Amino acid sequence: MPSTPITSATDLTLPFIPPTLTWHQFVTVTPPLAGIALCFELPVTVMWPPGRALDQNKLSDTVLHRMLPIALDGHDCGHMIPHVTIPPVPLNVLLPFHFLFSSRKMAFSSSKVKANGARVANQLLVSFPMTCCAEPVTSPFGATTNITNSVMVGLTSTDQLYGALDLACRLAVEFALRTKVKAPGLDWKSVFEKFAVPVTKKGLKKLLQKIAPGVASACARILIHDEGRVSLQVGTAYVNAGLTYTRAADGTWSVSASGQVGVPVGLGGAAAVQGKLEYQKSADGSREYTHSRSSSVGQPAVMGGGAARHSQSSKTTIDAQGRHSTEESSETEVVEAEPGQGYRRTSRTTRTKPAGKPFTEASHSEHGGHLFEETWGEPL
Repeated sequence: MPSTPITSATDLTLPFIPPTLTWHQFVTVTPPLAGIALCFELPVTVMWPPGRALDQNKLSDTVLHRMLPIALDGHDCGHMIPHVTIPPVPLNVLLPFHFLFSSRKMAFSSSKVKANGARVANQLLVSFPMTCCAEPVTSPFGATTNITNSVMVGLTSTDQLYGALDLACRLAVEFALRTKVKAPGLDWKSVFEKFAVPVTKKGLKKLLQKIAPGVASACARILIHDEGRVSLQVGTAYVNAGLTYTRAADGTWSVSASGQVGVPVGLGGAAAVQGKLEYQKSADGSREYTHSRSSSVGQPAVMGGGAARHSQSSKTTIDAQGRHSTEESSETEVVEAEPGQGYRRTSRTTRTKPAGKPFTEASHSEHGGHLFEETWGEPL
C-alpha cells in the first residue's frame, strides 16, 4: 500500500507541470483577440486565508502535525489566488475572473486514516496530484511541499481507484461543458456562466450538470465503503446554499442545510457569513440537533495579513433513553502574520447543560509562536 506524507497548513501549493504555470483563456479588447495562454500562478499556503474565510479550506481542528492543522478530504486552497497572463498577450479582461474563481484541490484521500472524523488527504507529485484551475479543463498537475513532513498516510487500492475515477469524470465533464468566450463583442452572460455563475436557465442547467458527477461519485463511495458524504450545492463560494447527507462506518448518519454569503475585501482578502442546521442520528438511537453560525475574514499572509473567525453553535442531544442535554459554544480564532511568519490566538467559551443539571460555563485561551515552528499552543 503506497504512502504519502500528510499535508499541513503552511505547506506551499503550486502547479508543477510546467512549474507555477497553467493554461487559461484570454480575451483582449484592443486588439480583439481570444484564445488560450500561459498564466503564472502564485504559490500559496494550504491554509489560504481567503479560502478559509469562504469556508473552502478543509483542515483538521484538534489533530495536528508539528502543531499545525492538516489537509482533509475535499480541501481547496480556494479563491483569490493571484494569476498573471504571460506576455506577449495584451491585457486579459478575464484575468479578474481567474483570480476571483481560482482553485487548488486535493484529489486523493485515505479511507483508513481519519482526523476529526474526516479522511486525511493525500498528495504526492505525479502519483497523487492536486488539481489546479485551468482551461479548457482543470490541470491534474498540482503539488505541495509536504515532502518534509514526517507522518505518512497510506492509500488502499480502492482509494487510488476512486480518486483516479473521480478525477477522470470531473475532467471529462468539464471538457464536455467547456465554454468559449469570443472577442470582439464580449458576451458577459457567457463570461459569468463560464465561472459557474448561473445568470440564465442555460447557465443553471450547466451548473447542475457539473454538480451531477460529484454527487454520483459520492454516492458510489458510500456504496463501496458504507460511509461518505453527498453534497448538493448551488451557487458559488461567494453566495451559495447546500444540502448534505453524511454517513459514518458505524451507521451514524446526518442531514444538514447550509448557506453562505461572502465578499472580496482588500487586495486578495475575503469576508463571509455562514449558517448551518444539522440533524444527526447515531446507531444507538440517540439524536442531535445543531444550529450554528460563523463570520470570518481572511487576508493572505504573504501580504502581511492573516485570518480571523468567530463562531457560535447550539447543540441539543437526546440520548437513547430520551434525556435531553444542551451545549452552547462560542469560539474566536485569530491567525496573524507578517510575510512568511505568523502566530495563532484562540479563545473559546462553552456553556454546557447536562441532562437534569444547570448550565456550567468554561473558557479557554491559547496562543502560539511562529506558524513555522513548534511553539503553537502555549496556554495563557
